[in-house]
Amino acid sequence: LLAIFPLVLALTKMDVDYSKFQNIQDMDTAYQYSMTLMESLPSSTLMISQVMVFGLFALQLIFITLRGQSLGKLITGIRVVDQNTHRLPSFLKLIG
Repeated sequence: LLAIFPLVLALTKMDVDYSKFQNIQDMDTAYQYSMTLMESLPSSTLMISQVMVFGLFALQLIFITLRGQSLGKLITGIRVVDQNTHRLPSFLKLIG
């Protein structure tokens, strides 16, 4: 949620016409309107959100490969270990 917070905050400050999204038969209009909204967002807001999402992905990958834990597992104290050796499995076993 924190990674998309700048994007959500910027969208809430805009005057969005939600009625354009309610008619499901006219998806082309809704798509064009959403593209117009995205183009009107400041590029710095989009870049901050993208950097935060990429950073979260990289952090998750680092935690999983080094500790056998995602952020959620780290918070709850759960760790992925090999059933027989009780050690961290190899990277290929973690992603497979």
